[in-house]
Amino acid sequence: MRGLNMRSNHLKQIIKIIDSEKVKSVFVPSDFYEVTSPPKVAVCMKRLVDAGKLTRVIRGVYAKADTYMLHIDNVANALARSFGWNIIPYGDTAMYMTRMSNEEPKEWVYLSDGNYRSYNINGVKLKFKHSDNRYETFEIPYKTALLIQTIRAIGKDGMNDENLWMLAKRVFYNDKPKILFGTQRVAVWVKQILVKICQDSTKKTKPKKITKYDVFDHGEFYPERQNTTTLFGDKVQSKSEALITYALRFARLDFTYSKKLYANDNTNYAPDFTIRHNGKEFYWEHLGMLDDKDYAQKWAVKRVWYRKHFPDQLLTTDEDTDIGQQIIKRLHDVFGIDLDINKIRELVSRRPLQQQIG
Repeated sequence: MRGLNMRSNHLKQIIKIIDSEKVKSVFVPSDFYEVTSPPKVAVCMKRLVDAGKLTRVIRGVYAKADTYMLHIDNVANALARSFGWNIIPYGDTAMYMTRMSNEEPKEWVYLSDGNYRSYNINGVKLKFKHSDNRYETFEIPYKTALLIQTIRAIGKDGMNDENLWMLAKRVFYNDKPKILFGTQRVAVWVKQILVKICQDSTKKTKPKKITKYDVFDHGEFYPERQNTTTLFGDKVQSKSEALITYALRFARLDFTYSKKLYANDNTNYAPDFTIRHNGKEFYWEHLGMLDDKDYAQKWAVKRVWYRKHFPDQLLTTDEDTDIGQQIIKRLHDVFGIDLDINKIRELVSRRPLQQQIG
């Protein structure tokens, strides 16, 4: 790569993240703050632009240099990650994102829980409008919020059988309870249309198997997705989370699963594990599906939230490398505890586990 000194370990890590990213083609400096400090990230970003690895879109926003066509939605989500905002497409933008309109919007407009902002992206207008209506935007799953904004863009009088059928195609059978349960406070006419869409969806689409990754909900937890039970009786949502649970129990750490965590501004999420150690709390999140666009984008916003409100208290694991080795490293680096993960794997295959760890 021209003019790029690869002796910097931080630079190598940032390049590795960029090259391995399957979803994002647009980045902001905060995407790399786990690698090194903000000033050093800024230096690395400048070097990558100078070397032709990245292209500067606007101040603080960068795209892969080999990106054929810059998608404004990627830029909008990158800015949202940078500011720690939740956003949802609005009006014509929502119509275009749900393919109810094939005409690209003249202005890309998003509702946000942040400030009013506007940008010019290569001649295309991008706007963020503040919204306080959280019941139709940020306190429900992204897919439901996008559906509601599309309905509002069509309007009560514009909703006909064809529009209902088109929207029903975008709702799978197992999505219906999530949509209807999470929209108890929306406008009555919107709720009536949602009910019709969910009724039609049973006729127009094939059922989809639900997983814990179908929705990454802000501050919400769904007990029905606890489909894995450990030998201790802990109910978790995946085998990886079960292994983390076993490790925490073997390490004799005090922890709670999926307990809501509130920040000073009353925003909240539910970490996978809340761990209490030496008078301090730590929050462990297992990232099981970072190659899913919605999941990755919402995790990026959540990660900024942790950095803002609970710095140095977040632990993460993922599915990219051996989960056992990641667990060992986190326990050693944060709590000074050394465990033999292979021994744990061997023991959890036997019964009764509770008697064996005495």
